Amino acid sequence: MAIFSANATRIIVFADLHVLPGNECEKNMHLAVDEVNQSDADLVVINGDLTNEGSDEELQAVKAALDGIKKPQYVIPGNHEDQWSQSACKRFVDMWGSDRFVTELDGMVIVGINCGPYMKAADGHIKQEDLTWLDETLSKHKDKRVISVNHYPITYEDLDNYDQYINLLSKYRVAVHLCGHHHIFKHYKGGEIDALMNRALDMKNGDYGYTLIEIDGDKLR
Repeated sequence: MAIFSANATRIIVFADLHVLPGNECEKNMHLAVDEVNQSDADLVVINGDLTNEGSDEELQAVKAALDGIKKPQYVIPGNHEDQWSQSACKRFVDMWGSDRFVTELDGMVIVGINCGPYMKAADGHIKQEDLTWLDETLSKHKDKRVISVNHYPITYEDLDNYDQYINLLSKYRVAVHLCGHHHIFKHYKGGEIDALMNRALDMKNGDYGYTLIEIDGDKLR
């Protein structure tokens, strides 16, 4: 593929891994990790639905695969971790240290938070404590562009308090919001915010993959 320039920032996004011990997704995840390690990507974001039911066994299997990544990686859970968890989401935090993250890369802030749901079959929901943390975090970086990360799209169909989330993000220089959940690659708008749904690891057509985002100046591809 064509590359913008040698100075472009490159972020790999994995979404909707759905790893079960011994399933095809687990095998493909290990293959993808080998591929990522040979790439010139700067960091890796894993954008939720790492497993099917968030069980301890499934979390351990996907963690074993992700531990093979030799680049900085940042992980948040998705609805399959949240609503099916055996430990009320505690095991995820025990294994990865948190269910939200913030990092800086080439003058940009990349920040991700959890999105529920916190009851089975409920809507996605951003907890007030996460919105408060996000606002406090971004207020320290008002001069920087922001890449926002969540498992769910920022739309009324997916998050019951999507408008609060959009209003908060709109206070800052959000270049793009990255999500997964629907297993498709699609550009959409969350309010006035540009957003990308990212493909799943397995698209049910025999291949596996992930999204490579290149940022070069004001261009994003």
